[in-house]
Amino acid sequence: MKIFYAIGLIGVIAVSVFFIRVTHILSGEAQGTTYHITVSRPLWVFPSRIDAAVTKALEDLDKVASGYRPDSEVSHFNNAKPGDAIPVSATMRRLLETSAFVFAESGGAFDPSAGALFELWDFRKPGWQAPDAATVRVTLTKIQKSSLFSLSESGARDSEVLQGEPEGNPRRGAVLGNKYTPSLGKGLGDGRIVFDAIAQGLSVDLIAESLESLGILRYFVEVGGELRVRNGKPWKIGISYPEVGADAWSLYGILRLKDGSVATSGTYRRVVLDNKGVTRSHIIDPRTGYPATHDVVSATVIHPDCGMADALATAVLVLGEKDGLALLDRIPGASGFVIVHRDGVYTPYYSALFPVGDFEVRDSVSK
Repeated sequence: MKIFYAIGLIGVIAVSVFFIRVTHILSGEAQGTTYHITVSRPLWVFPSRIDAAVTKALEDLDKVASGYRPDSEVSHFNNAKPGDAIPVSATMRRLLETSAFVFAESGGAFDPSAGALFELWDFRKPGWQAPDAATVRVTLTKIQKSSLFSLSESGARDSEVLQGEPEGNPRRGAVLGNKYTPSLGKGLGDGRIVFDAIAQGLSVDLIAESLESLGILRYFVEVGGELRVRNGKPWKIGISYPEVGADAWSLYGILRLKDGSVATSGTYRRVVLDNKGVTRSHIIDPRTGYPATHDVVSATVIHPDCGMADALATAVLVLGEKDGLALLDRIPGASGFVIVHRDGVYTPYYSALFPVGDFEVRDSVSK
């Protein structure tokens, strides 16, 4: 009996150990920003394995999407010549397919291949001055001719933009199978791909997927403000106060979320008074060639995938209140809200499926 009792006790202990979870927290700098990760790990998943998985996911994304690395995959895309056949990694395909989907659904309000426009309005450059109308018009025309993505002639959404050259439109490079072949100019002609508005979101996804592969099923992953959570009780997520110069820890509201991804884009994060006395934000509308000018100052999107949420947040901010919320209403799994600044008041407007009951607005009036 004692032997059976001992065996039973060992079994109970083994089962108990199996269910034990330990909190592990790590943070650091990557991709020109910071990251913060909290996980609930099984005892057999050592912290060193988690740290290594996170580091690898960040490095893998950097090797694909960094515009500052001459050896990155996006740099190879941008420097390719007509006829070149460039290998397309699984991560690059995810970036392209998500970008193509959001480009099509938003009517071109999101276009990572409008890099020349982003550079034209990059007021972080020393001595920058606002471009004149003629320069914007010429750049926009070149971008539209060399964009990797396209809409149908009627402007209808087209989700098959990565399947090759549409008949009568040889301007784009084709992505077929696992190869990319540009059709004109140096890479994308007069444009280049810039994944700044989606890369951090996808890096969050890559980290989350790496954690899940280790058996970690409860986590909080945040990179540069974009995040993904799983099995929270729920997790509490702060939404920044959308006022130029507001303290980084000043919160507009708290969102409670058990599972999913959240991304926020705002015109208030980087602004400049140009040489013509006009306030400009860093959010560029690739359809017009100019920074967005409406009164939506922040857009927050919830979606299962952070890369998709990141891209959609930018598209919503470009589209504005009515069209931006309509975009979220037609995307499966997406919801969100915009903050509109009118007459000194910051007011939230929600998409149809946004969980309003899980969002607490702290202050809707500008101080």
